[in-house]
Amino acid sequence: PLIHEMVWVIFLLKGPRDAYKVSVGAKKEKGALVSPVEELTFAKSIEMFTEALPAVIIQVIAIVTNIREGKEIPPLVVFSLIISILTAGFTSAQISYDWDTDPENRAYKPDFYGYVPDRARNRLIVFASLILMSSFLIACRSLAIVLIGVASPSIGLPSFLLIDVFFFLAVKFWRNDFYYWLPMKGISYVIFSFVARIITKEIVDYTNIIQFRHPNECGGILWFYSFCQTLTLLIFALYLSDANGTFKEKMSSMWYTGALLMSGCILSFVIFIQFINAGYIHTFFSFETSAENAVRVFRKSSDDAKRAELIINTNEYVWRSIREEVKEWVWQNWQQWIEEKPVWFNDRARAAIPIDFIPILVDQRRAAAVRLNRAAANMAIEEKGVDRNASSKVLAAFSGIRRGSLVANVLKTLRVDGTREKKREQGGAILPLLDGDDQRKKNANEDESMLLEGLTLSLGHAGVGRMLSQSSTLKF
Repeated sequence: PLIHEMVWVIFLLKGPRDAYKVSVGAKKEKGALVSPVEELTFAKSIEMFTEALPAVIIQVIAIVTNIREGKEIPPLVVFSLIISILTAGFTSAQISYDWDTDPENRAYKPDFYGYVPDRARNRLIVFASLILMSSFLIACRSLAIVLIGVASPSIGLPSFLLIDVFFFLAVKFWRNDFYYWLPMKGISYVIFSFVARIITKEIVDYTNIIQFRHPNECGGILWFYSFCQTLTLLIFALYLSDANGTFKEKMSSMWYTGALLMSGCILSFVIFIQFINAGYIHTFFSFETSAENAVRVFRKSSDDAKRAELIINTNEYVWRSIREEVKEWVWQNWQQWIEEKPVWFNDRARAAIPIDFIPILVDQRRAAAVRLNRAAANMAIEEKGVDRNASSKVLAAFSGIRRGSLVANVLKTLRVDGTREKKREQGGAILPLLDGDDQRKKNANEDESMLLEGLTLSLGHAGVGRMLSQSSTLKF
């Protein structure tokens, strides 16, 4: 519940709690949009984007300004900058390490997760190289941005930042890879995708988080491009500062610092590649998009659990190209899942499957439509103020529904008049439709029972509950 989560935030314990849930392998909670490890990743990413990285840039600005003005730099200031960089580097490394060493990730996506070796010594070297690589890259990017800003604050830096972001988004649009993978809908999905892509891009530019080479995020080739761009950008910034005479006699120290940072970044990356499992090196240069990854995983896997994990937790827009293929898979296996009840086939999974994918619902629509038609016709004949076309409206609404709230659509279609109490009684298929003799009430109750029983069998209790909750918000 929201209040429960707010308590952890108020007492500043949300971060430790999320880390604990990841460490004990907590599963995705019922009704949650993301899993614990995804929630922790989003929280850390936002913290880096809004606090850690800006703090590093501010400190670099202060140091560069002092160097340009010929002032002495206190050792404590340099020490503070190093701690800030290492802290951000550690956070970056931890995100990548947690995702790769998670047993569930390795089981479901063995072709992407598993680059961290099993030997303890090699694991330690890989983790240390992750920290150093991110830390050196943060220093390189921050120094480059500050140098460009000092050399050309009004034109050069804003132009570069705008062109850089525009190029990234243009590539994403061109490759049909702009929309994010989270199962969201509506305008909020578009806005979230736009914000998420920009935040991910900026974080990768500064930290090169290994996890974000995933096709759902930046993708391998854009991840590697970002790594190379940062190193190239620092060289360009140093040349620009040298040409403008920004630091005069201090320029040689700036070149030495830049060379040291770039060497450390490249060396740590080489060590990282050397000690990871070689079978995963290609993922750092992959051209695969989010949609291509979804199609490949679905078609390659013969495990229903893996396929379901992909379909349930990934936005339908991502796998839209194989929608009919997924629908056929559900149709062929639905009855078997109903009988065998595999572990993954719980209420949450059934509620997440699009309604038109469920084969048994076709027969339910036909049977329930006849009953709804009869009930609406009786209403139209015996109750004043009821639209006499309610029968055809209900039938059309019911047969045309492909997903969403069945109950809500039926209730919206029935337009009845009278007192509030009578409206509630006449509102829809799952409420008592008739206020007449006992026989008509009995028929209405049978309609209600059969419809609810069929929906529960197909969608699970979670799906029916969702429909009822949606219908309860309607005003009669």
